[in-house]
Amino acid sequence: MHKTRVSVLAAVLLFLLLFSVFAYSYLSLDLWDYDFWWHISTGRLIVETGSLPDADPFSFVSTLQENENLRPKWENFVLKQYWLCQILFYFIFIKAGPAGIIILRTALLLLTILVVLWQLRRWGVSFYICFVLVFLLFLVTTQFTGERPVLFSILFTPVVFIMLEDFKHRRGKLLYLLPPLMLLWANIHGGFIIGNIMIMVYMA
Repeated sequence: MHKTRVSVLAAVLLFLLLFSVFAYSYLSLDLWDYDFWWHISTGRLIVETGSLPDADPFSFVSTLQENENLRPKWENFVLKQYWLCQILFYFIFIKAGPAGIIILRTALLLLTILVVLWQLRRWGVSFYICFVLVFLLFLVTTQFTGERPVLFSILFTPVVFIMLEDFKHRRGKLLYLLPPLMLLWANIHGGFIIGNIMIMVYMA
């Protein structure tokens, strides 16, 4: 019993150290994604006008006559799929500056790793294997540190998976949170399509 407690305590301390390293790594990165400035500018425009843009106001190319009918539906989708996240980015930036965005980015990525770790433990995966898998996941997330709405899709994907798994095997009540989560996701990033695909797979 004593050895078991010591092992659990050691594992907890190890994961705390690991997550501290992850947090430091994420926080030490400055804003670097060029598209971020387009996102907050569009967010400001949406707030000021109270409407979603029909054309990219920050690109003269989209207003050229030869481009008007090139891919109008795709352009409309791209312009409007991020609107809620763009407003969020804008308000955080004007209230907390770059530091606020960096903290948001760090929180989303750490939450993603925590959610995956939680599910691994629910499956009974050992601490040692979890340690390896979590570290590998961290390495993957370092490729997605840009300040983009896709950060929410990275988090929401495992969250939706866990909700569906919970309902399938335990008939848990987490599924009641799925509709509002999908509604939120659909107004933040086009990655909500991944959620729809997972739902269809579980319904099959």
